[in-house]
Amino acid sequence: MNASDQDGEPSRFTAATRDHMNPGDIAPMIVMTTLIIVTGGVILLRPLARRLGDLIDVMIADRRRAARPDAIASPADAERIVSAMESIDHRLRQLEERQDFTESLLRATRREVPPGTESAGSLRPPADTS
Repeated sequence: MNASDQDGEPSRFTAATRDHMNPGDIAPMIVMTTLIIVTGGVILLRPLARRLGDLIDVMIADRRRAARPDAIASPADAERIVSAMESIDHRLRQLEERQDFTESLLRATRREVPPGTESAGSLRPPADTS
């Protein structure tokens, strides 16, 4: 085909116009392509950026806690520690009461055993010989 159509009319696109694009058409295509890429990137990468930010926050909090070992991490941890300390205190008081009771039994048993009748390690009272 030459410069005319099949109807005999000259073609709008000659060899010179087919090889080059109009500069006025390129700018809107570049703007639209950039807009689409940026919008897609924001939509796809925003959840990842949010998770990365949360991870960085946790890492910073861990470093701050490591720098201040005397500081308690949270109120829940403080309550757990107080509860554990109260439990230990209660068990220690019970142990002291049991030890006092055992010592009083040993003192009472030693008073009942006459010296020289049985070995010093024996806790049995003397046998009744009546």
